[in-house]
Amino acid sequence: MKITEIKLTDPIFLPVKLQTDSINTLSTANAYTFCQVSTDEGITGFVPGRGDAVTRGFIEALTPYVVGEDPMNNERIWSKMYWGTLGNGRRGASLIAMSVIDNAVWDIKGNITGQPVHKLLGAFRDSVDSYGSASI
Repeated sequence: MKITEIKLTDPIFLPVKLQTDSINTLSTANAYTFCQVSTDEGITGFVPGRGDAVTRGFIEALTPYVVGEDPMNNERIWSKMYWGTLGNGRRGASLIAMSVIDNAVWDIKGNITGQPVHKLLGAFRDSVDSYGSASI
């Protein structure tokens, strides 16, 4: 099995509360996209990700490192993407783009094995404590 393509949906813009400080005013909308990684056997991984132009550009730039690879060999794919971003600083948008693709590859592995990703990652609990934090 080989990965054949990576597709991104058009960005979806969702409103957020206005955030400002003495210097900056952040956007009042966040952009989101969905990333679909497809294989030659029709199995896909489908995950959400950031939809800003920079992250989308990095996902497109990382595509040649992923296409043609076996999705069961996710460590190799991650390593190829990591070394492929050497000239870009391995920070911010490049790592976010890598994580979107990596999550989609893990979703493919889950679909192949019929297991949820948390089981593939070695889950040993039936429940976990939750934590939430927000400014109002």
